[in-house]
Amino acid sequence: DGSDALRALCHRPQEFSPRQWQRTALAASVITDIAAKSLTQLTRRCYELNPHRQQALGKALQQATDVVQQANAEWKGVRQAWHGQVAAGPLSASVREQHLDQTAVRLGRLLYDNPTWTPARQDSAPLKAPAEIAPSTADMVPTTRAVLHAFEGLTVVADRDRQDVRHVLRVDTGQPGRDRLLAAYKQLGSPKTRASLALSEAILLAAPAESRDELWQDIRLLELRR
Repeated sequence: DGSDALRALCHRPQEFSPRQWQRTALAASVITDIAAKSLTQLTRRCYELNPHRQQALGKALQQATDVVQQANAEWKGVRQAWHGQVAAGPLSASVREQHLDQTAVRLGRLLYDNPTWTPARQDSAPLKAPAEIAPSTADMVPTTRAVLHAFEGLTVVADRDRQDVRHVLRVDTGQPGRDRLLAAYKQLGSPKTRASLALSEAILLAAPAESRDELWQDIRLLELRR
């Protein structure tokens, strides 16, 4: 899927431009915003289904939400640090941008009440109700799994971009806003493993017993790739 493609692209040696980094930050801020809202809706649904007791699933979802919201704030910081510093580029999107857009659209269509949703303003829609996203606990698995894959993909992108941008800025000491960019990318490197662990736990807690082995294999592959 798109997150796997993003991970693969990041492991190829290639040159990225300031416009590419800026566009990545914009797309990543959209994706992490959708992911955080999706987890918030799932957490609400968890407590709708279990109103009278503490539940490990709800705690795992809330833990993941907190870190994804933090990642969203960090990507917004990077996006703002690039603001006004990048000349307009070609209209055609790079392969990376296309995969980022696809990831945003797939996640958004799980969250928003519009089957043809895109990030474009004309396709905006209200959020689906928690019960519509997940009628039952088992129905939380697809959305939580999609968030995990997207989040893991963005974590790889963040690591690569942080290294590349810092390398360029060490050489180009005249880049406008250099200190602000360095600070924003440093923030982007905050630990993210807690979110992935919480998302993995939530997937396994929500899943029916008969599907947990298969899901665990998928989670294990993500951990090995990380």
